[in-house]
Amino acid sequence: MKELSWKPRVRGDVYCSPACGRGCTRAEYQHADKMADKLVIQLGVGWRARVWENLGWHYEAKAGEWSVYPSGDRMFLASNGQFGAAADTPAEAVAAARAAVIEAAKKLMDSARALP
Repeated sequence: MKELSWKPRVRGDVYCSPACGRGCTRAEYQHADKMADKLVIQLGVGWRARVWENLGWHYEAKAGEWSVYPSGDRMFLASNGQFGAAADTPAEAVAAARAAVIEAAKKLMDSARALP
């Protein structure tokens, strides 16, 4: 069986990969691309935009192992796969995730200091 391509193809207003098959549109891609750029601008230096397709066009901002992406209409998630946080703005999500990492690191340090 031939593996389907994830390279999007233009067919009229459709901009979709054969492997996706949803019928994603060029307008959806352009919207995701614009929103990704806007998110990177909001987060500042060190973040880069990423747009991908999987039953629709999606976007996020990446910095190293960290991702920030929308969740619903009015919330953003920041995650590195181990720690994450949700908030109303991208910057608040990053700050909350950073605080979770720092808190966990403090607990680990306290635990290590308590070793005999």
